[in-house]
Amino acid sequence: MSQNIVFLVLTSSFLAVLFVFLSFSWQGNHGFSLADEGYLWYGVQRVLAGEVPIRDFMAYDPGRYYWAAALTRVLGDNGILGLRAAVAVFQAMGLAAALLLVAGEQRSSSVPGLLFLVLCAFVLMAWMFPRHKLFDISLSIFLVAALTWLVKGPAVGRYLFAGICLGLVAVFGRNHGVYGLVGSLGVLLWLNIRRTDGPSFLSGFFSWAVGVVLGYAPLLLMALFVPGFATAFWESVTNIFVQKTTNLPLPVPWPWTVPFGDVSLGDAIHGMLAGLFFS
Repeated sequence: MSQNIVFLVLTSSFLAVLFVFLSFSWQGNHGFSLADEGYLWYGVQRVLAGEVPIRDFMAYDPGRYYWAAALTRVLGDNGILGLRAAVAVFQAMGLAAALLLVAGEQRSSSVPGLLFLVLCAFVLMAWMFPRHKLFDISLSIFLVAALTWLVKGPAVGRYLFAGICLGLVAVFGRNHGVYGLVGSLGVLLWLNIRRTDGPSFLSGFFSWAVGVVLGYAPLLLMALFVPGFATAFWESVTNIFVQKTTNLPLPVPWPWTVPFGDVSLGDAIHGMLAGLFFS
């Protein structure tokens, strides 16, 4: 690893920790959403009491609960601030990955480059909102970062790493696992169009698939060794389609469909932005 890469990693990590720490110090003890943040907090409390997500209580995928439970136990605070601190650590990791993506496109460690990185940190911190979505936001960043690293230098080890990242992301959120699966397959195909070097498609795909299994191993092991979890997990998957709770049937929020005459200015702006930046 060259000195420049080490510098970029350290700089991105330092800025991420600094900005998240300042943000947490400023607003970490304000507000509370019983419907969203409370849902996560309740799940963490149940995990700390020895229960299993999905099997014993309604929950998202297990990763976020075990992460938060482990960190709150280390911090010695299983209250709401302890939970927020655990989530903030995850946020810092996501922000560091995003800044490293930006820093990796810079060819030097000049002062203007560092100032640009600071500006990016400000913008990303404003984007990493609301607080109860920080897991989802960071997971999306991890997927983009892993696939970007693969595209920049296709090699067996990077295929494996991208697969491990996808598997781990799916442990935290199956929806992100599906998005990452589609994106990864697209990247694998794209890398093999007019390929002149690097692993063959089958070699890369095999390395990536092994990585996915390794990354998803925590949940696979739970399905094998935690009584009742496999059945509960499968039912949680099938219920999504039985109850039609996916967002696939929802209409596209085109900006011209906003009922400007019937909503407040704030709601109109929100609808316009949602339509303009929908993807």
